[in-house]
Amino acid sequence: MSKRSLLACTGFIGIGLFLAGVLAFSPAADARPKFWNGVKQSLGIPEAVCGNGKLESPEECDDGNTSSGDGCDSGCKTEFCGDGVVNNNGEECDDGNTDSGDGCSADCLIEQLEKCGDGVLDDGEECDDGNTTSGDGCSSECIVEKCGDGVVQDGEECDDGNTTSGDGCTADCLDEKCGDGVLQDGEECDDGNTENGDGCSADCLIEQLEKCGDGVLDDGEECDDGNSDDGDGCSSDCLIEKCGDGILQDGEECDDGNNEDGDGCTADCLIEKEAEGCTPGFWKNHTSHWVGYVPGATVGSVFAEANGFPALADDSLVEALEYQGGRGAIGGARILLRAAVAALLNEAHPEVDYSVDGVIALVDAALATGDRDTMIGLGGLLDGANNGADGCPLSGGNTNQ
Repeated sequence: MSKRSLLACTGFIGIGLFLAGVLAFSPAADARPKFWNGVKQSLGIPEAVCGNGKLESPEECDDGNTSSGDGCDSGCKTEFCGDGVVNNNGEECDDGNTDSGDGCSADCLIEQLEKCGDGVLDDGEECDDGNTTSGDGCSSECIVEKCGDGVVQDGEECDDGNTTSGDGCTADCLDEKCGDGVLQDGEECDDGNTENGDGCSADCLIEQLEKCGDGVLDDGEECDDGNSDDGDGCSSDCLIEKCGDGILQDGEECDDGNNEDGDGCTADCLIEKEAEGCTPGFWKNHTSHWVGYVPGATVGSVFAEANGFPALADDSLVEALEYQGGRGAIGGARILLRAAVAALLNEAHPEVDYSVDGVIALVDAALATGDRDTMIGLGGLLDGANNGADGCPLSGGNTNQ
């Protein structure tokens, strides 16, 4: 080996030993760049230039630029997950650590953190419907919405943050109003409806109940005279008092609860008297008592239908009182007309309380039939009236002679 070669070899060995010593006692990594630059200067080695695309000691990398986030940072150090810099090497996040569960995983990927509205029921959540919208049963804070939580939801008319009734919003979150059965401020009563006439009005005010005797004509009342007395025209039941209602009123002699005659109290509520009547014999023998008619008047002039019996029509009234009957229709007419003339005179006399009215019309109707039985039937009724239970009130008394 030549002397020159030996010297060169010795020089390299010396440099190597020097570098080994330097490495053994080199400073901390964060001080190495300046240190190495000093070493290089002492050895005449050019200083490393980060970003020149050449890997020079003490560079860990050199990608030809001084931009961070591309795998090699601006100081030519290799970028890695957990260094606090979001790199373009697949990192979605970098929070300076490699711990999972903090939003950024150990692989620098964004973690799907448990949160309200993600559709997953997590600890601390009462509900999670996949949104953060209140008013749909699950609040924006994932709390079950209910009456009294202060949020008006479907089915609620109000929600005042409590479940106390009587403050305008019921315990069921319905607007309190007249007729809901809850007594509220401004209401005197609330019976659960808005109807008048039941003691509590449609405006929830106490009503002066409608009643008979209050002087106000209410539904169902015929009258209301302000009292509950009978006998003053308006009964204690607020019905108009009238003949036949069973209540004796001014102007009535009786009231038996009906409007029928013949039961002791007439249809006009007058006491019925026993019938009076004077017989054909009385009227034949006491012509001085005749009123309104004369003995010589013809039968046909009084009873028009008697003209249908020519043999009788021209007889006088007093002659008719002596009829004795006979066969056939004409015999029936005689029986009827004898009783009819007496009835006519009884009805006409003011002092005879006779029980039959409208004698002429009744007799003409029977004569018009020409039927013997009909005429005899009416004749019998009139004959009974002529022999009234109270007799003949006129002087001379009854007689059938």
